[in-house]
Amino acid sequence: MDCSEARRRILGGEAGGDDLARHLADCPACAALAEDDGALARWLEDVERPPGVPGDLLAAVQQDLAGERGPRAGLRALTTPVRVALVLAAGLAVVGVGVLKLRPDLGVYPLWRLALELATLALLGAGAAWLWLRPLHRPGLPRWVPAALLALALILPWVLSALPAAHVGHPASLAGTGDDFVGRALACFLYGSLLGLPLALLAALLGRGGRRLARWVVLPAAAGGVAGLISLHLHCPLTSPAHLLAGHAPIVLVVVGMAVVAHMAARR
Repeated sequence: MDCSEARRRILGGEAGGDDLARHLADCPACAALAEDDGALARWLEDVERPPGVPGDLLAAVQQDLAGERGPRAGLRALTTPVRVALVLAAGLAVVGVGVLKLRPDLGVYPLWRLALELATLALLGAGAAWLWLRPLHRPGLPRWVPAALLALALILPWVLSALPAAHVGHPASLAGTGDDFVGRALACFLYGSLLGLPLALLAALLGRGGRRLARWVVLPAAAGGVAGLISLHLHCPLTSPAHLLAGHAPIVLVVVGMAVVAHMAARR
């Protein structure tokens, strides 16, 4: 159930039903409309502009309510645990693609370094997804929190890629040089990006931020890009910093950039 349907049922006196009760439990705005047998909802319906409420604010609220229709509205109306579970399942599916064909150099790759790299990336991706999906009625976070997390998600892949090679002890890790450099780097970049984009889109559709949080539309994109990078890191055995900087590190930055461009185009 979306907000427009909940408001219609509140105005119609149809306060019963488990689906409406679940929506009200997860949507503070609609819960406020339903108080006192829908008194606030009826008042807003009868009055063109409530006293003391600026016209532009009322118009923005009405526009948001009018836009709560269609498949995206249904996804946004899901409870927060369901939305988080969907993104988590999709993220695990993306990572699972890399697990299906694990890198052949695991026997010589320092496990402590691999675990640290994967754990750091996973925390960044999960943090970006949670900031985007967290309920809007919770106390707001300082602006530097999502900004810092986004900066880490964009910068850390470059830092990890620029580190000295983890090892040179497996033949598969020594490929991707000379005439093969561009082809292998491009293949890895497309692998990670194409895996991360669907997750970024799903997370974006499940978020409730709307235009008010448009500046953080990059958060679901960052989560998707990081998931694609993790899957690639589990799959690609190349350890040369040059290959990682060309084929791995740009993935998150490009996915975020595509999200920004798509968002700007949609607003036009």
